[in-house]
Amino acid sequence: MKISNRSQVIIAISLIVVLTACNLPFLSGSQNGETAQPAGEPQIIIVEPGQEVPDEGSTSVEPESSPNKEVDPDPVGLQDGLGSLDSYKLLIQIKTHDEKGSINDMSTTIQRSVVDKTAYTITEASTFDPEEDEEVNDDYSETYAVDNATCTYDGEDYEYEEVSDQEKEMQDIFSSMLDFIPLIEDPVFVAEETMNGIPCNHFSFKLSGIGDTSGSVATINEGNYWLAKDGQYIVRYSLKLEIRSGAEGTDGAEVNYLESYVDLTDVNVPVSVTLPPGCFTAETDE
Repeated sequence: MKISNRSQVIIAISLIVVLTACNLPFLSGSQNGETAQPAGEPQIIIVEPGQEVPDEGSTSVEPESSPNKEVDPDPVGLQDGLGSLDSYKLLIQIKTHDEKGSINDMSTTIQRSVVDKTAYTITEASTFDPEEDEEVNDDYSETYAVDNATCTYDGEDYEYEEVSDQEKEMQDIFSSMLDFIPLIEDPVFVAEETMNGIPCNHFSFKLSGIGDTSGSVATINEGNYWLAKDGQYIVRYSLKLEIRSGAEGTDGAEVNYLESYVDLTDVNVPVSVTLPPGCFTAETDE
């Protein structure tokens, strides 16, 4: 059964939201003192001065790298890293284009106070259908989480839910069973840089093996990520991949494009989340 690009994006966003849905006290830092590792053995290649990969959107760049310096490229899991913070704002974006001209664009923004156990999430999704020549399936939702209460707003109505302490504990345990590390392969150390106000190590990478089974050609293959020097958590991650059934310029070539972006900001900046009045009305109606 073929899964559509939009379904793949929805599954990815849903998984990430689940992974970031709870931050239990025992999840702060690496569990059992172990650091989550990406698949495979990463190859560390030190980039010589003057060969730095350009930083797209960096708020501050301060190269301090040494050609002889070895830097750990392995991030901790997304949930593990976020659970070690007091609060944060996380942006996750996924965009896909296919050979038919369909465009799927989804983004999730999460503002969370780990200390206060509150969160505010906005999820937006849109799909462009070339056959209809218009944007369809435009989805929007806001979710407020305060202690054991969750309230969702879809742009028209509020839906309120509150669980018992025991149910909340079981939900948190389920979420803690999962974690996520974005796709990374053979990272190359670029430089020490400040990203979103956080001292980081910047790495670049490319995906290998593209076209081994389909005969496709990767015309865009760019990956970059920034790891916090203190904590090894991902501050920014970017992957751009374009695959063609023939070289660029080939008539009738099928083209598929994927863009994935994760950006962590406002680390340890106090977050205040309260339920809006519409949530209490929905609670009364239950």
